[in-house]
Amino acid sequence: MSKTLIISPNWIGDAVMTLPLINTLFKHGHIIDILAPNITAPIYENSISVAKVIHHNLPHKKILLKERIKLVSELQKNNYEYIYILPNSFKSAIIPILLKAKHKIGYQGEWPRKYFLTKSLVNQDKKIAMVEHYHNLSMGKLHFSLQPKLDLDNAKTLEYLNRFNLSNKEYIVIAIGAEYGPAKQWPFEHFKTLIEIVLNQYNNLYIVLLGSNKDMQQAELLVKNEKIINLCGKTNLTEAMYIIKKADKILTHDSGLMHISAAIGTELTAIYGSTSPHHTPPLSNNAKYIWLNLECSPCFKRTCPLKHYACLNNISPEQVFENLFSS
Repeated sequence: MSKTLIISPNWIGDAVMTLPLINTLFKHGHIIDILAPNITAPIYENSISVAKVIHHNLPHKKILLKERIKLVSELQKNNYEYIYILPNSFKSAIIPILLKAKHKIGYQGEWPRKYFLTKSLVNQDKKIAMVEHYHNLSMGKLHFSLQPKLDLDNAKTLEYLNRFNLSNKEYIVIAIGAEYGPAKQWPFEHFKTLIEIVLNQYNNLYIVLLGSNKDMQQAELLVKNEKIINLCGKTNLTEAMYIIKKADKILTHDSGLMHISAAIGTELTAIYGSTSPHHTPPLSNNAKYIWLNLECSPCFKRTCPLKHYACLNNISPEQVFENLFSS
């Protein structure tokens, strides 16, 4: 059995897409600890392939060498044989560089980190799906599935639903946020129209709005009656997972919650704007997506370079409704 440390990505969606790599390593005899920022740690805490999740609160774009050295002193006693570095930044390799591990594996990433790795892969472009990008670090090990799976505890479901008075409600989830930027976010007025259509057609359904603190105020403008429940900024990630688990359906952007929903297996419709479903698809048999595939897309920009946001504006609420509720 090989004691292994994995350095987690900093984005929720990316963390979900690392799960097939982790499952493959686990099934090939690795005992896996994950060093993860607080935001992605719940992903790994809900994977049976992970032995231990070590939380850190290192800011995304700061080196903070003193804090990293402190983490090294705590991790050194674990005597890791393998370290996999999943982000591409140089700073993500600082802790592995200082740790005494025989095998240090990752993409070449930012110069000069490749010189400190025992095995490195050439950086990939966006033509390859991200789940394959991460799984390639297994260095050819036989994979069992490239579909991420989260292992939520059924016994805890009722507890989490009761926190938000959802245990006796039939509901769908609409995840209105997109942390990446406006070029991923469907127009507010379209959400408003879609909700009206849903409630007119299915008056027995509740609609639960999920998102971050940034989405809370805008989501409140969508709450017109007791059938619409705004939980934006009111749940942690684990609570959101269990809410999604029991939802009839979920509508998301290409976002962290999309990848979580796919990994849970909830029926899913995803809206794509500036990104591509070929690069970051929702990997589930219960997932569908809407992507206009315009001439200018995918641009992978946070804001629309052409200022028209046609890739999102031209997706109508009626089209989304039909996709969401079609069998």
